[in-house]
Amino acid sequence: MNNEQDNKNGFKDIPGLVSKNLLEKNPLTLKLKLILFGIGITIVVLFLVLAVLYSLFKPIIDVMLKDDSEDVEGLSDEEKKFRDKVNNVYDWALEKYGVQINRPLLVSTVLYGGDFSQIYSSDDVDVDLNENPDEVDNITESEYDESERYSISTSELKKLAKMMISKEKPYSLDDGEDEETRKESRYYNHLKDKYVPSEYSDFIGEKNREADIENIIDDIYELSSMYKYYFEEDEENDTCAPSGTCAYTLNGVSINNIKVRLMKCKDEGRGSPIEGEELVDFEKYILGVVYAEVGAESNPETQKSQAVAARSYALTRAKSMGNSAGTSLKEEDGQWILSIRNCTEDQVYCDPDKGCYASGNNTGNTVHSGSNGTKQYKGPLPANAPIRSAVAETNGKVALTSTNDIAYTPYINVDQRMWASEAAKGKSYTEIIIKHYNSHRQSNVTTISEPNCSTSSGSCASNTVTGPYASWKQTDPAWGNIKIGSSTIKNIGCAATSVAIQIARSGVQTNIENFNPGTFVEAYKKVGGFTGNLIYFNKTEAVAPGFYMAYENKQLCGLGQAGVAAELKRAIDQGCYPVLCVRGCGCGGGMHWVAVESVNGNQIMINDPAGNFNEAWSKYGSMIGRYICYKKR
Repeated sequence: MNNEQDNKNGFKDIPGLVSKNLLEKNPLTLKLKLILFGIGITIVVLFLVLAVLYSLFKPIIDVMLKDDSEDVEGLSDEEKKFRDKVNNVYDWALEKYGVQINRPLLVSTVLYGGDFSQIYSSDDVDVDLNENPDEVDNITESEYDESERYSISTSELKKLAKMMISKEKPYSLDDGEDEETRKESRYYNHLKDKYVPSEYSDFIGEKNREADIENIIDDIYELSSMYKYYFEEDEENDTCAPSGTCAYTLNGVSINNIKVRLMKCKDEGRGSPIEGEELVDFEKYILGVVYAEVGAESNPETQKSQAVAARSYALTRAKSMGNSAGTSLKEEDGQWILSIRNCTEDQVYCDPDKGCYASGNNTGNTVHSGSNGTKQYKGPLPANAPIRSAVAETNGKVALTSTNDIAYTPYINVDQRMWASEAAKGKSYTEIIIKHYNSHRQSNVTTISEPNCSTSSGSCASNTVTGPYASWKQTDPAWGNIKIGSSTIKNIGCAATSVAIQIARSGVQTNIENFNPGTFVEAYKKVGGFTGNLIYFNKTEAVAPGFYMAYENKQLCGLGQAGVAAELKRAIDQGCYPVLCVRGCGCGGGMHWVAVESVNGNQIMINDPAGNFNEAWSKYGSMIGRYICYKKR
C-alpha cells in the first residue's frame, strides 16, 4: 500500500513525512523547536565534557586555588568554613576586648551531639558585654546533614563567645577552664541557664532535668579537647613563658636575678611578709606595678615612664628608708631579695596573672594577689595585653644621675598625671622621665640606662628569648592591623616581625623611636622595603644602620636535622642573626618565617611570630627550607 492510502485509512505518517507536513503548515514554529532542541543537546554535552575535564585536572585546580594560609588536613569544606567563622570571632574578641577566647570550647558547645538550632541569619552584628544573648528558637527537625550542622552565623557565635569574657575591665577570659572554678564562671552559668536548655532540649528529660543539663555541660567541656586540632593547638599550654633577668649596679655592687618579697603595710602590721605570696621575679614585679599604678588602658608612653620610675624607685627605696619598715635589698643564700611594702606606702603591685585585692579595695591598705571572693581591685591581665609589650620594651632600664648612679624616683598621683599629659603631647618616656625628675623632683636624672639583661636560668632557659622583643607576635593588636600591601601584619607579617626581632636582639641603634614590628613596618615601607605584599630583605640598613643582609636564600633542604642544625650553628657562631623559612623546602605558597635564637645540639630555638613555639623541629618537622643571614657591621 502507498502512503496516500495509509493516510486515508488513518495510519500515522512516518516522522519525516510528518515534519514535512508541519513545515509546510507552520515552518517558523518547527524551526524554533529544532533550534531549542539543538541548544539543549549542546548544553548537556558541554557539561559532560567539563565534568570530565574537571575530574582530570582537579588536583591542579585545587593547588592553584589553595589559600596560602596554614590549613588542617582532614577537614571537610563545611568544617573549614565553620572554623573560619570561629577564627573571625576569635579575632573580633581579641581586637575589641584584648581576650583570646577558648575556640575549641566554643566549637564543642556548638557541635555537641550534632543536634543544635540551625541559624540562617548572615548579619554580622556587634554585641555588648552587658547584653544577654537573644533566645534562639529550636528547629523542629531532629536530624541535620553536614552542611546544616555548621551553618550557625557569625553573629550568633559572637553572642555565645562573649559569655567567655568577663564584664569588668580589664577584660579577661571567664570560661571556667579550671575545674575548681568552672561552675562559678560566666560561661558555665550561661550554658546552664540559657544555651543548653534552649539548644539541646531533646537531650533533657523532665524527671532529671538539672542532672541532664549538668551532664551535657560536663560533656561539652570534656569534648572540647578533641577540637584543638581545628586550630592546631597543643594539648597542653606552653608553660615556658618568655622571661629573663637583668643586672644592675647599685652602690658599686652588681646585683642580678632579683626576687621581690611583698611586705605588709600599716593596716596588717609592717615588717613581715604577706602570707601566701611567693617571691616575684623583678621584671614581673615592675609589670604588676605599672598595671596597678597607671592601668592597662593608659598611653603606652605613660606606662613606660611608670616602668622606669618604678624600677629605679624599687632599687633605691630600701636605702632611702634606711632598710626600715619592712624594706630591704640584700643577698640571702646567694639570692638577691628586694623586700618592699605592697601598698601606697611604697608602691602598689597587682599580680598581672591573678589580679589583686585589698581591704575595701583601698590600695593604702596591704594589697594581696588574686581574689578573696569579693570584687577585685583589678582582675588578671590578658596574656596578649598591649601593656605587657610596652613594659617589656623598658626591661632593665633605669634612670641614671650624672654620676651614673641609679636615681631615686619617688612619685605620687600628681607626677603620674604629668606623665600622662606629656605622653598625650607625643613625648617619649625617655623625654618624660628626664624632664620630669629634673624639673619637678630635682633628682638630677641625665639619662636612661641601656638594659643589661640575659636569658633566665631554669628548665626553660634554652627555649626563651629576653628583651623587648620576647613577646612580639604579628597578631599583637598594637600593630596587627597595620597594612602591608593589600593585607596586614597580622596576616602576612611573619617575615617583617622576624626581621624586627633580630634587629632588636642585635642591639643595634635604629632610626625608629619606640622600635617594634609596627614602627618597623611603617618605616620600612618608606624606604622601599615592600612591593605590594612582598618584603625586600636587603633594605634593613636604611632603618637600622649597621644591621645588614650578609647573604640570603641559603638552602637547607635535604640536609637532615643534624645538617640543618650544624649549618645554622656555624652561621650564628660567625655573627649571623638568621631569619628562617619554614613550611616547605621551596618556601612557596603558605611560607612562614621565624627568628632563630640559638642552636643546642640538633634543637633549633626560635622566636615564632605566629605563636608560642620555641623549637623548630617539634613544630615544623622537615619543612625547614632556607634562611637569610643578617649581621652587624
